[in-house]
Amino acid sequence: QGYRVIGVTGTKAMAAECVVDEKMLWQIPDSVSHEDAAVLPIAYGTAWLALCRRARLQPGETVLVTAGAGATGLAIIDLAANVFQAKVIAAAGSDPKCELAVTRGASHGVNYSRGSLREEVKALTGGRGVDVAIEAVGGDVFKAALQSLAWEGRIVVMGFAGGKIPSIPANLLLLKNVSAMGVYCSRYQQEDFPLFSSAISSVLQYCQEGKIHPHIGAVFKLEEV
Repeated sequence: QGYRVIGVTGTKAMAAECVVDEKMLWQIPDSVSHEDAAVLPIAYGTAWLALCRRARLQPGETVLVTAGAGATGLAIIDLAANVFQAKVIAAAGSDPKCELAVTRGASHGVNYSRGSLREEVKALTGGRGVDVAIEAVGGDVFKAALQSLAWEGRIVVMGFAGGKIPSIPANLLLLKNVSAMGVYCSRYQQEDFPLFSSAISSVLQYCQEGKIHPHIGAVFKLEEV
């Protein structure tokens, strides 16, 4: 009995029961499945903070997302395309990953393991570049994403999945008046909990309204984890 809820814990949530601070719980709307709800707090919470809070994405803008077939990458595609009404270019390291990103709402998929990401983005945007880049790979992919920004574009660093933490050439920020920033979802729990809570409440509402559709790659029994 009781309410269906999702919660955010630091660790030890892979259990039949766990203790969670009451403020870290959100009620799941009746129309939202447990499977969809489980994806929302971290993947979609991070995506909302990256797009809405940090990048200040506007309808009609163009977004480049790297690691576009990962959990957060797919959440960014879903939110950007279906809630913020933006055009999304997804970049990933293989053709199947690019194809997945396109099925989830990206206008185009770019395989950055083959050819130049910068040149592909340039061609897809008519030479203009993208308004926003959400970057999670690091290394050369970060540099290409930074170089792909349009005038007054914004790049949001979300991680370094490729293992190489890049440096930012300050001259690139200057020449196009672009902005570079980061997003770290967990810090919002500590530094601005009302905003963190608003992010999760917002994506729950979007899911309830049918505006977003989380991608469920697989479902496991607890004993299989």
